[in-house]
Amino acid sequence: MRQIIALGGGGFSMEPENPLLDLYILNQSGKTNPKICYVPTATGDSDICIKRFYEFFEKQKCQPSHLSLFKPPTRDIEGFVLEKDIIYVGGHSLYWGRG
Repeated sequence: MRQIIALGGGGFSMEPENPLLDLYILNQSGKTNPKICYVPTATGDSDICIKRFYEFFEKQKCQPSHLSLFKPPTRDIEGFVLEKDIIYVGGHSLYWGRG
């Protein structure tokens, strides 16, 4: 079954001390070691957000990666996305975290 889980905040980038939403998303894949891909386009591929994604998900039972749409990989984007179990599309604006 495919599903979309929409969040209105929270998660690794907003509440790093509260992993419940991100753990819920991982559990919904039904896989023991899901492939999760973060798409940080809304933040302009912010290095800070990408770093926070890896800091959280590298400690979980999953295979994290990210997809930059500002600097797309040289390989086939469609194939890259289709091999993932979870596509985690980030939110925020380019001014996230600034007053």
